[in-house]
Amino acid sequence: MAKKRPRLKNGTNPKAKPKSEVTLPATTWDQGPDTPLQRSLKITEDVGRINPATGKMENPNEVRRTRRLSVAEYYQRNGILSQREAEAARKLLNAWERNQRRPPAIKEINVDSSPKPDHFIAVTIDRISAYRAIAKHVPRKYQAYVMQVGRDNHYLEAMPGFRDAYFDRLKIGLEQLADNLGI
Repeated sequence: MAKKRPRLKNGTNPKAKPKSEVTLPATTWDQGPDTPLQRSLKITEDVGRINPATGKMENPNEVRRTRRLSVAEYYQRNGILSQREAEAARKLLNAWERNQRRPPAIKEINVDSSPKPDHFIAVTIDRISAYRAIAKHVPRKYQAYVMQVGRDNHYLEAMPGFRDAYFDRLKIGLEQLADNLGI
């Protein structure tokens, strides 16, 4: 009489070996989701301190972090933009993102004895003014290219009718912006 095999769900072979061993990353620190969309413009870098005696970066616990690059930083790393041009784009992006913030949520919940939210209005006006102070220096001729990368943080290739000449226009516009900002 033949020996009965154990019945497994979906016809799985009881003697089958796993197709691949699970390998853990070099570090056990959480790096967040790992999907193609989440990986775009994301870099992983060591977190440490510089030893004053040797001048080298030390990371004894092998801590790593991920951060997202702006499109201008990405273009700079690929040699499309210079350091100065990327710095001008970064200033524009930071001013725009500061402009988009709202008051802290806890302040919206708390009951204030004063009916006038003067402080929050003043902060909002200051943010708008800081953005306008930078945005007014963007050359009008190259404004579409500079705003696409600098303010909106979108790839230049996403512009309608993209051509390689757009990169030259972006570089000229960011150079003029850097000149006007005194970078």
